[in-house]
Amino acid sequence: MTTLKELRRDDDTSTNMIELQSLIGNTSSRNGIVWLSNTAVSHHQLENAQMTLRGGDNDNSEHGNNGDIAISESFSFDKKKVHLQSSNVLSAFSIWYMKQMEMHELRTKCISAGVLGLVADIFAQEIGHYLTTRENGDKNSSQSMLAACTEFLAVLTRLDKRRMLAMFFDGALTTGPLLHYVYAWYERILPIPEVDALSFTSVEEKRKAIRQRFGIASIHVLFDNFVMAILYVFLMMITTATLEGKYATIPHEIRHDFYPAICASWKASCMGLAPMQLLSFHFLPMELRVLAVNVQDVIWVTVMSFVTHRNRQ
Repeated sequence: MTTLKELRRDDDTSTNMIELQSLIGNTSSRNGIVWLSNTAVSHHQLENAQMTLRGGDNDNSEHGNNGDIAISESFSFDKKKVHLQSSNVLSAFSIWYMKQMEMHELRTKCISAGVLGLVADIFAQEIGHYLTTRENGDKNSSQSMLAACTEFLAVLTRLDKRRMLAMFFDGALTTGPLLHYVYAWYERILPIPEVDALSFTSVEEKRKAIRQRFGIASIHVLFDNFVMAILYVFLMMITTATLEGKYATIPHEIRHDFYPAICASWKASCMGLAPMQLLSFHFLPMELRVLAVNVQDVIWVTVMSFVTHRNRQ
C-alpha cells in the first residue's frame, strides 16, 4: 500500500510523477467527493496531490496530512491490463490469421467454413430442442433452455455428434471451396472496381466510381443469395445426409424439404443477410469476403441446418 506522505518523501522524482499521475488520472467526481479506486478522497486532498505533481512548495503538504490516501497497487491497473490482454490476443490472432490467408488461402477458408458450420449446427440443435420441449407442453421449457445453455456438460450430452461432424465437413469440403471459386468466378465475369481516391480529378468522378462499385457488388450479392443459394441448399442436403449415413432419406428430402429450405434461405437473405453481405462485398477485398460471409452465414447455416434436419430420421 502506498500513501501520499510516502510519495512526497520518496527521493525518486520519476516514481512520484508516475504514481501521482495514475492517482490523479483515475478519479471521478460524485457529490463533491473524488472517488479514487475504492477510496473516497476530498477535493482538498486531491489538490495537494496535484501541487506535489507540479512541484508545489512544502507548505501545502501539511494540508494533506489529515488523511493519507491508501492506494491498492494490485487494483490500480487491473481493468487496463485485462483490456490490453484481450486486445493483444485479438491482435495476435488477426495477424496469425492473415498470415495463414497469405500462405494457405484455400485451406484457411475451408477450415474457417467448417468451424463456423459446426457452431451454427450447435445453435440449430439447441433451437430444435427448445421448440420440441415447448411443443410437448413443458411449462418450464424456457427455464430448461436457459439452464441447458449454461450447463456445458448437459449440452454436450444432448448434442448429436455425428450431425455436428457432418456440418463441419460440409463447410470444410463443400461450402469453403465452393465459395472460394465462386467468388473468384464473380470477379472474372464482372469485377468489382477498386476506388482509389488519388486517381480521381474531381469529386463527381469519384462518386460515379463508388456508385459503379456499389452497383456491381449488388449484382454479386443478389445472384449469390437468390440463384446460387439453390445450389448451396442442394449440396448441403446431399452432403450432410451422406455423411450422416442417411442415404435413404435423400429422395424424400429433395421432394418435400428442398423448396421450403430454399424459401427459408431467401427469407433469411431478405431479413438482413443480403445487406450485410453487400457491405462486405463493397468494402472488403476478395480474399476476406469468404470469411466475412462465413461469419454472417452462421445465421444462414443455423436456419438451413434446422430446416434440413427437421424431418430427417
